[in-house]
Amino acid sequence: MKEIGSGLIEKDGRYLLIKAKVGVAKGLWNNPGGHQDEGETIEETAQREVNEETGFNVEVGKLIGTYTRYAKKYVFEMRIIDGNLNLPPEEIEDAKWFTVEEVKNLENITFGAQQSAIDHSEKIFNQTYTTKRIP
Repeated sequence: MKEIGSGLIEKDGRYLLIKAKVGVAKGLWNNPGGHQDEGETIEETAQREVNEETGFNVEVGKLIGTYTRYAKKYVFEMRIIDGNLNLPPEEIEDAKWFTVEEVKNLENITFGAQQSAIDHSEKIFNQTYTTKRIP
């Protein structure tokens, strides 16, 4: 099973989510992230992918949760070190900051993105979920 490293960036009570142009989550709000490269730890994957998809240099924090469906997706809390929001236009359609209440009410969001924001807002970490649902 493929492994995905991803991040949840929280700033001033809002969570940054992206909308992908490609892949399983195409058109859905999701955590920035992607597939693990050979030789990388899952934390290194998450850090690299968040940088590639947002332009932010980030520091990896605690594991919020592991979400399994087609792949095993690890979502880590992330803190922005520096950089500016810079989306790769061939891969990412949009990025927005949402409150946890807005995240709870989104319909076009992946389960992992929604649940990781809820868990993080409630200071719940290291959760494991298996889901049959992407959107």
